[in-house]
Amino acid sequence: MSKGIVLFSGGRDSTLAAYLATQKNPETNWDLVTYDNHNLMEGNKLGGPKQIGNELSDSVANISGHETIPFFHLFRSLVVLRSELNIQQYGFSTMCLDCRGAMYVKSVLSSDEKGYTKLADGARKSQRYTEQLPGSIEEFTGFLGNNGIELIIPVYNINKMQEVSEHLRNAGFSGKNYELQCLWKRNMAKLPDEDIIKRYVGEELVPLMYESVNLLRKKGTNPELENLVISNNIKRREKATPFNS
Repeated sequence: MSKGIVLFSGGRDSTLAAYLATQKNPETNWDLVTYDNHNLMEGNKLGGPKQIGNELSDSVANISGHETIPFFHLFRSLVVLRSELNIQQYGFSTMCLDCRGAMYVKSVLSSDEKGYTKLADGARKSQRYTEQLPGSIEEFTGFLGNNGIELIIPVYNINKMQEVSEHLRNAGFSGKNYELQCLWKRNMAKLPDEDIIKRYVGEELVPLMYESVNLLRKKGTNPELENLVISNNIKRREKATPFNS
């Protein structure tokens, strides 16, 4: 059987995405993975992603289990160290985009060991988050595909959270939210133009994701990646070219 990974926050979107991915890909064994950037806090008292992840793995045959994987060093390199300069240059906070990119980098590196050929994500277009817009998804799909991983987004065209909860209840789950809340979440005052977001992902973020994968495969240590990011930031600051449409 092939192997797949679900980016699993414990929220309703990722829970339904995990369930639907297993039903549509019964020949694939799925790992539920929660990436911990050390900035997550409990947003409810329902037990977090581990509880609903265990519930899923107990009831769905081709889910192998749930694992929480720390990725603070990668988060620091690709997100935190770049955040201030990105706001100055691009005019909006790129943190959620960069964090999703860091998760995809971590997943590609994990696939070297685990052999993942599919990645399921709980993105929904109607939420209008930067990392879930069509342009971002297109760029991320290309990055994963070039690394041998198919991006699957089973809930992308579901419009309302009420529909997500209904699908979960119909499948025998509670439809409650077990997601941990990120302290950095939704730190953007307004949504920038979609063309600017797509250009940022395609011209800035994804190339850095490729560099990160190649570097970490060779070196295997995060300080090298931090040096790369800091060097890139210095070069960009020297150019001082604003990013606009």
